[in-house]
Amino acid sequence: MHHRFTRSLAATAGALGLALSFMALPGAASPARAADVDDTAASAALMAAQEPIVDAANETNTLAKGDAGSDFAGITVSVEDHGYTLYWKGGTPPAPIADAIKAHQARGIQVNVVPARYSAKELMDRGLAITASGARIGGAQITSVRPGNDGNSLSIGVNEQQLPPRSNGSAALSAAALPADLTGGIPITVTAEAPSDTTAAQIMARDNTKGPLVGGMFLKMGTQLCTSGFGVKSYGSQSTAGVDQYFLLTAEHCGPAGTKVYSNDGNQIGTVVDTNPTYDISRILVNRASPDIWTGGPVLSSSQSMNAVHGTADMLAGETVCVSGSLMGEVCGGRVTSVRNIVLLGDHYRVVAQVTQLSGRLMAGKGDSGGPVYMNGARGIIATGILSGTHLGEKCKNPYGGTRLACSPTVWVADVSGELTLDKGSVVTW
Repeated sequence: MHHRFTRSLAATAGALGLALSFMALPGAASPARAADVDDTAASAALMAAQEPIVDAANETNTLAKGDAGSDFAGITVSVEDHGYTLYWKGGTPPAPIADAIKAHQARGIQVNVVPARYSAKELMDRGLAITASGARIGGAQITSVRPGNDGNSLSIGVNEQQLPPRSNGSAALSAAALPADLTGGIPITVTAEAPSDTTAAQIMARDNTKGPLVGGMFLKMGTQLCTSGFGVKSYGSQSTAGVDQYFLLTAEHCGPAGTKVYSNDGNQIGTVVDTNPTYDISRILVNRASPDIWTGGPVLSSSQSMNAVHGTADMLAGETVCVSGSLMGEVCGGRVTSVRNIVLLGDHYRVVAQVTQLSGRLMAGKGDSGGPVYMNGARGIIATGILSGTHLGEKCKNPYGGTRLACSPTVWVADVSGELTLDKGSVVTW
C-alpha cells in the first residue's frame, strides 16, 4: 500500500468522489500563499470519510500501546485506500491485535501488516539518545530526529544556518559523523533544514468575551500571547491534591510553572502548575473548564463559534485534522505526515507530530501556540493534539493590523493522549 501524504486536497477529494468548492491552484503557485482557497467542504468530507478508518486504527494502536514490550513500529491511515497499514517488527502481531484486524477487515476496512526492522520504542530511544548526546554534524546542531512511519529508519535534520557554504549534499551531512554506538546501526539520512519556531507572540491585545474557559481562547502569559487547548479534569483519585481539579492545556513554552495566566480584560483565570517539556504541554489550574472549544474565524471576526468536544484519540499518520489558533482561527485539511518526531523547539527537544495543510493554506503563526488540534466528523470534535510550533514560517496578516511572524502551512503538534497517559486526567467532554 502506498500512502500519498503529499497529495493535494483536491486530488484526494477527487479520488473519493467528493465535490469541491474551490478552484485548483496553478502548479507554479506557492502553496504558502493559498490563503484565499476555501477547502472547508472538502476537509469536512475527508474527516467524515476517515472516521471509521481512524476508529479501527486507534483500536489497534491502543492494543499495541498497552503492551510495554510490544514490537509495534507504527500505523499509517489512508482514506484513499479506505484502510490502514500496521508496521510490526517481525511482521506477526500477537493474537489480540490479529483478532482486531480480522474484525476490521470484516467491516470492509483494508488492513495491511508490513514487517519493520525496528519497534517504535527502539527508534524513539535511539532518537532521544542522539538528541541528548549534544552531537553535531558538519558543525551544525541537530534540530530534529524523525522515525520513519514504517519503522525502518531515522531521519536527522541539522540547522542549515550553522553549516558552511555548499555543505548540502556533501560528506559533512553524512550520518557517519555520529559514533556507531550512538546510531546503533539504524539506517539514517541527514538533511539541512531551517530551525523550527515556537509560536508564542509578544502581542498584548485581544478582545475576549467573558464566559466559560474553553479551548481556542486568548491567553496572556507574562509578555506572551498564546492560545488555550482543551479543558482537562483530574479526579480526586488521580490528583495529587486528592480532590477533583480542572485545567486548561496550553504549550509548555508559553510560560514556566508559576506563570499567572490572564484574559485580555486583566482578570486572572489561572496559574501554570504542571509542565511537560517533552510534549510541550502545560496545565493551567482553573476553577472550572468547559467541554467546548472556539472554532471558526480568528479573534475580532464575526464567524467565531463554540463547539463541544466529544472524545479523544491518538494522532496517527495519515489522519486529517483541524487547528484552531486564536489569531489564525480554525484551519482544517491538515494531514498528519509523521508522528513521534523529536524536534528542537525553543530550548527543548519535543516529541511531536508533523501536520501539513494539503492545499497550502497557512495553519498557524505567532500567538497560536497551545491551540487545539482535532478531528471533526459525524461524532463531532475529537481531541488529538496541542499546537506546539511551525516549520519554515513566514510573515502573515495580524488580525490587529500589520503582520506577524512564523506563519506556516506546516506545524508541529503534541499528542494529547500521550500527555494524559503520563500525567493522568481526561479531556472534558460532553
